[in-house]
Amino acid sequence: MAFNYELDEEVEAGVRRIAGERTASALEALGAFDEQRPVETVTTVRERCDEVRALARLVRGSLGKRYRPMNERYRDAARALAGVGRARVLLETFDRVVATAADGLPDGGVGPARIELARRAAAGGEPVVDARTHIERATELLVEAEARIDRLVLADDGWSAIADGLTRTYGRGVAALRAGEKTEPTAAAVDEYRKRATYTRHQLRLLEPAAPSVLTPLVERFADLCDGLADAARLAQLEAQLRADPDSFGGGDAVDGATAFLSVQRADLQRRCLGLGARLHGEATEAFAARIGGYWETWQRLGDEEPVGRIGVVPGAGDELDGLTVAQLRDLARRHDLPGRTGQRKDDLVAMLRANGLTAV
Repeated sequence: MAFNYELDEEVEAGVRRIAGERTASALEALGAFDEQRPVETVTTVRERCDEVRALARLVRGSLGKRYRPMNERYRDAARALAGVGRARVLLETFDRVVATAADGLPDGGVGPARIELARRAAAGGEPVVDARTHIERATELLVEAEARIDRLVLADDGWSAIADGLTRTYGRGVAALRAGEKTEPTAAAVDEYRKRATYTRHQLRLLEPAAPSVLTPLVERFADLCDGLADAARLAQLEAQLRADPDSFGGGDAVDGATAFLSVQRADLQRRCLGLGARLHGEATEAFAARIGGYWETWQRLGDEEPVGRIGVVPGAGDELDGLTVAQLRDLARRHDLPGRTGQRKDDLVAMLRANGLTAV
């Protein structure tokens, strides 16, 4: 169930196939919801919703009036799950930042803050009945969305169906990056950039088979960027929680020390993310779209990309010569009366035997 287009697949058919597969995956996860492990379900379903929304954005111009209701159903399904398991995710983020930046902890540490975060995580952050209500709402929305997938019709095909959506998504990412590059960017501005970068990441995944040697590393770097920006958003949420209820997190002094620590780590992470983002979004929008379009057209014309590089020493199929010792190789050469078998290195003996069509089996 790869999240990408297939060679020679019509864009409209690809939209239906991919949207159907991702929606089915989300519904399967919701059906297996475990009250003791809510984060796994939420992560899977929200990821699937993001993927389908990115797909819809990619062909937005060709979808026409069908785009908005499609986007809204997947958006609302993801939002329905926003609070489920959040306390556990925030605790995990807190633990990771403490482990990786222990030398920056305030005097006395941040123990009181962790105690309260752990308590909230153990409590689930909300009653189980509410979690079930959110699961049911998300399921309802995705079932509705699934029933409409076969009705999706595009006005264009080929790159014409894709170009405008890719251009728009990437361009909005550039604009969001500029807003986040201010001297002291707001958490909201940085999180907006995360959303835009996430859509571009998923759209590149959809197109990855067109030029994997180029697009796979690009997708991986976008994934790194989005992971970092997501952690920055969670650090901002942690700061807000501590400031909103200082008494529960150890009192004013303890909260001041903990939030100062979190703020420094968040600012550093944001700085590094925006530095990577400046490189990933450093290409002019039209040039970026034209480049990806060139990969697409080449893919359609030449087929799947094949591996290329210097010719290597590749063993013959099943000859097993590499597994023999030097003595065994020389004995094999002697039995076939091959000249120059003494004094040669193992690689030379193997090459000589192969050249003469000999094997160890």
